[in-house]
Amino acid sequence: ARAASASTMAVTSFSVSVGAASLNVSEWKPSRRPDGDSELPALVFIPGLWATAQTFHPLLAKFAATTDQRGGGTGTEFPGWRRILAISARGHGRSPRNEAILLNVSECAYDVVSVLTSLNIDRAVLFGHGLGAHVALHASALSSDVVAGIVLSSAARVIRSSADWGDGTIEDVVQESQQAPSDGDGPDAALWHAVKRVCAARDEHGGQAFAKESREAVLSSDASALRTMLNCACGAEISKDLADLIRAPILVLAVTQDRFATHAERTALLTLLRPKSNVRLREIDGAGHEMLWRVRTSQIEKCWSSHRGWQRGSQQMHSHVLICRALS
Repeated sequence: ARAASASTMAVTSFSVSVGAASLNVSEWKPSRRPDGDSELPALVFIPGLWATAQTFHPLLAKFAATTDQRGGGTGTEFPGWRRILAISARGHGRSPRNEAILLNVSECAYDVVSVLTSLNIDRAVLFGHGLGAHVALHASALSSDVVAGIVLSSAARVIRSSADWGDGTIEDVVQESQQAPSDGDGPDAALWHAVKRVCAARDEHGGQAFAKESREAVLSSDASALRTMLNCACGAEISKDLADLIRAPILVLAVTQDRFATHAERTALLTLLRPKSNVRLREIDGAGHEMLWRVRTSQIEKCWSSHRGWQRGSQQMHSHVLICRALS
């Protein structure tokens, strides 16, 4: 049986309880499970700084169409169907903030793993963008038996305050968001001004409709949550100890015009990860979130050409193929 087409698939938005927190999840899935098709590892998007599950809605739709084109009895090595979802961090978008719970990269990773458990997902490929790449690696270390593969886009080993975030450095944005309100302005006026400016610069090349949806989703977030994640991102580092815990294959998507994850930081990340034989690099065009819409299977499949001789069905080969199939 052939997998359901994108036209018969719909996005659903719902909340998942994680201890005392509640996380918003967006999911694309077939209206019914195609008879006879096996379920492939879920594809899970983890947003970066000042982004939400809604930011990834266009990408979820695109990947849903890919499942139809490349899965379900079409002669591919691993036909089947998969769940495709994105998760908003606490206090971001439609996920409410719980003031009693510390908000940082480690806790976000714990939340991702908890959501997968709650949704009965026992195998997943994690796609982390920007700070979300750090969260994806931490989640893989927490649950290596669940994570079948990792995609890191716009990822830096260390997120520095001098990193360009589309319209000024992160340090500039931090300072701007902390400015005292002018007479007649609300207490968070400077923050919301910074949000609008950063989102416009970061997302403008993704199209007007996407930029508007992305900005409005971030503007619906909790102000203190946005500030907390912005501050904890400065100096966030992928350590050697963390890298040593990763067992899943990794695909690093390097963006040619990336000002957030500089060439030097990307090189440092690859130097850290490359002792592993299952790490691959692929450069693609674009900047900011724009690069996410430019990814094509044809651009990256040759990354795995050296693995064509591996035994078909091996878990590692399976994961590599899944990543290639998803990124079309």
